[in-house]
Amino acid sequence: MLIHGPLTQDTLPNAESYVLLYDAALPESFMAPIRAVLCHRPCIEKALQAGETLKTLPQLAAITEWMSEQQVSRQAHLVAVGGGSLLDFAGFVASVYHRGIAHSFMPTTTLAMIDAAIGGKTALNLPQAKNVIGTFYEPHALFYDLQSLDSLDSRHLRAGLVEAIKIAIAFDADFFEWIWTHQTTLHTTHLEGLIVRSRDLKQKVVAADFKEQGQRALLNLGHTFGHAIEAALGFDTVLHGEAVAIGLALAAELSCSSGDLSQQDFNRILMVLTTLGVPTTLPPPLSLSSLIPFMMRDKKNKNHAITLILLNFIGQAKAVSVPPSSLQGSPCDRRNPS
Repeated sequence: MLIHGPLTQDTLPNAESYVLLYDAALPESFMAPIRAVLCHRPCIEKALQAGETLKTLPQLAAITEWMSEQQVSRQAHLVAVGGGSLLDFAGFVASVYHRGIAHSFMPTTTLAMIDAAIGGKTALNLPQAKNVIGTFYEPHALFYDLQSLDSLDSRHLRAGLVEAIKIAIAFDADFFEWIWTHQTTLHTTHLEGLIVRSRDLKQKVVAADFKEQGQRALLNLGHTFGHAIEAALGFDTVLHGEAVAIGLALAAELSCSSGDLSQQDFNRILMVLTTLGVPTTLPPPLSLSSLIPFMMRDKKNKNHAITLILLNFIGQAKAVSVPPSSLQGSPCDRRNPS
């Protein structure tokens, strides 16, 4: 996979034609130069309402039927411009249309730049579970233009940075120390450095384990809880990064209460998340017990046990299988009673 700066004539992959799928909320001033690059070949485009509600089977049927009506061939190249949910969806479309067409991403949110655009995971949701339909299908190229973040509101920008904190906690204690040192300016002065460092670290993890048979699974730290929170509250009620932040806090607390993670590491994780301005506790009326039915649908589970990613210490995560009953009455559940 190639990584470039902004999309240009020189970096655009050659193709018979192009399909442009983009977030309808992006300003025309940002989209116009992208269209200008694509227009030297036949190109069709569609603006999409981004969000987790885009990632559904009816939406998949609608977009692939439109592409078929437009006679998009296997030699076409799909270019997706937007945030994480749109890239998840567009990647899935590319992976199944004509049994797979080439595609490239231009991520426009912190979440997409740090996480969703990297690694080739595509996904659709079902009403009761997130990302349970999907493929592994890596994009041909990524195009990064930090100017796209200018139109991103503070809440979305900060929530996306949780994925950078997550990968540091799971894999790289030195990176976490850098985050700790710059925690008050992660969303401003040190934003580009945070994006680049976390992006490169995820690429390294994915390159060693593309199909998630080993170490890549540890990138799911906080996500078993986070996906359950999103499903329980309703997709798009809470931002993905916010749900993962709560999931990180829960995973850290469980790791600490079991005697693995030190109290100091637990406190530092909570401090970084709190300083970023993201939630760290379950919102009413949720409790850990109420999340268990949703967690039981998680695709990582084995033998009717819930697979959680927990921590030995900052920089070292591990996969643990736990019976659902062990989560009831845990310190986390008592803190947030149903």
